Amino acid sequence: MRDEKLWRREGPKELLEFLSVATDEDYDAAVYDTKLQFDTANIAAVRYVASVAMAKASRSGEVLEEPMPDDGSVCPYDVVPETEAMRSLYEKRLEKEAGLDFYLPDSSAYSDAVIHAIERRNILLEDRTEDERRQMEESAREARRSDSRYMLLHYYLPIAFAFFSLLLILYKLSH
Repeated sequence: MRDEKLWRREGPKELLEFLSVATDEDYDAAVYDTKLQFDTANIAAVRYVASVAMAKASRSGEVLEEPMPDDGSVCPYDVVPETEAMRSLYEKRLEKEAGLDFYLPDSSAYSDAVIHAIERRNILLEDRTEDERRQMEESAREARRSDSRYMLLHYYLPIAFAFFSLLLILYKLSH
């Protein structure tokens, strides 16, 4: 089942922002990791690549169902892309690969963005719907009620019992 909330969550939302402006080594790191070239200006392509990256990096084997766009905005990394923007990034990558014995892009920023996307799955307050906000407020009220009951039963009641027991002992000792 497709998670409609996924792209409103803090980490995945930031990963989309990262991938949509990725260039040079950041873009190349994403391409090498996912084995996919993508059009950074196409949000459907960016979402698909982000879902592939997150699924690969997930320790739980989570499967993220995001449809692959069929407009040529995503293609295998070893195929000449159809769009001019993707072709430009492809050719730059080929130049780097040809100029070095072994080209390995710095993937630290990309890796951090993917890990952050997996770990930070909370939805920011400003991105929540009215129903989600009401549900959050109700949960907070229920938590406060539960805390109050816990404090009464496990803190105040034992203190009161100990106090009255002490008074009873003192009364017995004085008579």
